[in-house]
Amino acid sequence: MLRYWYVIILFLIFIVSCWNTSNDELPNTPTTGQIKVWGDNTFQYILPPQIDLFSSIYKNTHVELQFKPESECIKGLLYDSCKIIFINRSLSSEELRIFQKNNLIIQQTPIAHSAIALLGKAFQKNGLTIYQLKQILTGDSIYKVIFFRNNNGCMMFCKDSLLNGKSFGKNCFSVEDSSEFRKYLTTYNNVIGIMDYSFICDDDDKWTRNLKYFLEDTLIIPVRKDEHSSAYYPDQSNIATRDYPLTRTIYAIRRGDDFSLSAGFEAFIAGEKGQILFKKMGLVPTIDRERRIEMKPY
Repeated sequence: MLRYWYVIILFLIFIVSCWNTSNDELPNTPTTGQIKVWGDNTFQYILPPQIDLFSSIYKNTHVELQFKPESECIKGLLYDSCKIIFINRSLSSEELRIFQKNNLIIQQTPIAHSAIALLGKAFQKNGLTIYQLKQILTGDSIYKVIFFRNNNGCMMFCKDSLLNGKSFGKNCFSVEDSSEFRKYLTTYNNVIGIMDYSFICDDDDKWTRNLKYFLEDTLIIPVRKDEHSSAYYPDQSNIATRDYPLTRTIYAIRRGDDFSLSAGFEAFIAGEKGQILFKKMGLVPTIDRERRIEMKPY
């Protein structure tokens, strides 16, 4: 009789140990384990659906997502606070040298195309040229500029790529609340809002519809390269063809070996399912899957 109790006790211990197994104890492979992911704080609408889909397919994974300013994302990757980051550009040559100096191998993968979107009641008819935008950002204008969120890739793009590192004018400021951002744009005629297109790429979202199609019109400002060029709105087709001048690319940048959960997550987003999801959300995937239709005669 005692030996039966011994077998039962061993069985119960086995069941409890299996029940307490967590993701921390799972091996780190492309489809199991736990990782920390940091994303630029402009990606709060486009990254969570990717993680939800990935986790629903691969049950033994746990992806912890945090949103940070662009510079903090890069520092977090350098100091191993996270294994993979998502920002709106590739690393500069100087940043790559720092990673190489620390004997870190970095993999950079373009995963989607987005853009800088301009919104407001001004310039709706004729559009805004890049030169005019630069003048406004330096403060040489009657217009005010409001950024949605501070210290993100969108703001850094305007400062580094448009102003060549110069400071913004005193007419530029930022807000963190989406309702306050919308209030400025719908109330004042001399305000230009600047935000990442990923915030307003999904027309099924109620806030996006109310912002883009204000009073049966649009608050989106078309942009032209110069006075002699056509003006284009930021949308999937114009971003895909690069006709919209303020187009840019989203990168997944990771550290570590290729047989890891970070590599698996990167491959998933750059793969068929992740790319289709980006397209459905309104972004432009880097790899647009070919659709073939076979027609057979009767």
